[in-house]
Amino acid sequence: MDDYDVAIVGGGLAGLIAGCETAGAGLKTVLFESAAELGGRARTRRQDGFHFNQGPHAVYAAGALRRALDDLGVGYKGAPAPIAGGQLLWGETLHPLPGGAASLLTATPLGVRDRLELATTLGKLSQGKIAGEGRSLSEVTRAFRPRVRRVIETLARLSTYANAPDTLDAQAALDQIRLAFANVLYLDGGWETLIAGLARTARGRGAEIAAGLAVTALAPHETGWRVTLANGRALSARAVILAADPATCASLAPDVPDIAAAAGRVAPVRAVCLDLALSALPAPRNGFALGVDEPLYLSVHSKTARLAPDGGALIHLAWYLAPAEAPTKAHLERLERLADQLQPGWRGLEVARQQLLGIAVAHDYPRPGRARAVISPSAPAPLYLAGDWVGEAGLLSDASAASARLAASSAIARLNACA
Repeated sequence: MDDYDVAIVGGGLAGLIAGCETAGAGLKTVLFESAAELGGRARTRRQDGFHFNQGPHAVYAAGALRRALDDLGVGYKGAPAPIAGGQLLWGETLHPLPGGAASLLTATPLGVRDRLELATTLGKLSQGKIAGEGRSLSEVTRAFRPRVRRVIETLARLSTYANAPDTLDAQAALDQIRLAFANVLYLDGGWETLIAGLARTARGRGAEIAAGLAVTALAPHETGWRVTLANGRALSARAVILAADPATCASLAPDVPDIAAAAGRVAPVRAVCLDLALSALPAPRNGFALGVDEPLYLSVHSKTARLAPDGGALIHLAWYLAPAEAPTKAHLERLERLADQLQPGWRGLEVARQQLLGIAVAHDYPRPGRARAVISPSAPAPLYLAGDWVGEAGLLSDASAASARLAASSAIARLNACA
């Protein structure tokens, strides 16, 4: 039976970042991904010269993922989202997205008092002067004028992907909006560039990576863990990092109460996504729009990132599902009508499309009084968790990166202390 210092389950962002860290610390590391390709929801599909991410993806310029990539020396190219000239859809009418001070002075359909309150609120929010700890987002925004409240909740939905103002933790939402103010990046070539870069780095540091091979069981072993694979092979690892979805983690560690409890209380964030690959962009000025009355999103990622062949365009559209809302074809039809409104004539220019009906954008979102899974659950041997549903730092891919680095550093410290 082969012996390793660290075995990692899951080859998405969290697993690969953890693998880079542990291998870089000199620990003999092996990583298993059950799918044929690495990446998880960070995979990118290529078709006809277009790069389809698994729904709209952006790197927060001041977030934990970017810090991890920079620290690991993983290169990427991208540009800020095309927010300038963006629009808000109030009912069926488009209005300019309030940006700087000048646009706030003339923002419609806001009244004078709405504009003043929105300017003041955005200023306080950017400085971290709005308290939301222990309350839901709607409890905080209830104090605002109705239209100001709707703008803030729209920005929260955009930056967190969660269409759940009544249950979303206000402090987490406000922090995420402030993080978005520091800009987000769309990546040339899609997120597969990050996965490829992380895999190269992990292998370059000595990690072994096996895609298309699932871990089927974990059992305490005299030196840590016995890891059983789908092909019948078994190996030993002094420590294990689970960087998979909650259900998989719970099934692999059924006797660890922390994991079972955390997996049982997650609330996935889901969306209906429609990605349209076009031979040309009918209305280049209409690059970004958000629904206020409806949870709609449209962004032409190819305006700033190389995701389409020369002259072509890739449009991402999404409907943010509420917690109990089931995805339907009607959501896709609504997204097509949004494309009709913003990019009239697109139907005659369609080259390819991608439809994601109810994709899990994140495995959990923060709610007041509901702690996320702990990094180091109680277990008979060193066992750690990583993912967007783990730890208290960040949301989405930033939570994956932060939890992965903390899990790796915890494993490194523990194993070095026992050496």
